[in-house]
Amino acid sequence: MAATRLLMALWVPAQLIAQGVGTVRGSVTATDGVPLALARISVVGSKKLTLTTPEGTFEITRVVPGVCVLQVRLLGYMSVLLPVEVQAGETAQVTVALAAAAVPLEAILVKADPAPYLPAMQGFEERTAHAQGHFFNRAEIARMQPRVFTDVLRRVPGVLIQPPP
Repeated sequence: MAATRLLMALWVPAQLIAQGVGTVRGSVTATDGVPLALARISVVGSKKLTLTTPEGTFEITRVVPGVCVLQVRLLGYMSVLLPVEVQAGETAQVTVALAAAAVPLEAILVKADPAPYLPAMQGFEERTAHAQGHFFNRAEIARMQPRVFTDVLRRVPGVLIQPPP
């Protein structure tokens, strides 16, 4: 009997507290209806924050009743501020469609030094220095405009390409 009274004493305040707050539940999609995962939903002016699930859904509990403003943000999309009426003990349903936003980036200039001497090219450099063979550099190959490797081989003196019988 004493245990029942204790449980009732604990249960009634919990019920009263739960009735004093509300819940906001909803979904976030792109304008084409595709669910957006990891969108950040926050209640402006509070520390309440959540992220959408892979299905684009979210839930914020224990929201103070009245009009609250949700801020919905996701990189690559325009941010949205949405006023929501929250009733004590009830769940407010919202649906948010985010419009894609181009993210302007500053132009960059890439500068690089010529490729350093590569140990793998040592044998090639030695053969070209002693004129042991026939060599093509990148510029020569580009001028040939080869469509297949055999187009390059046809330019090597003494090489004859024959199709298979």
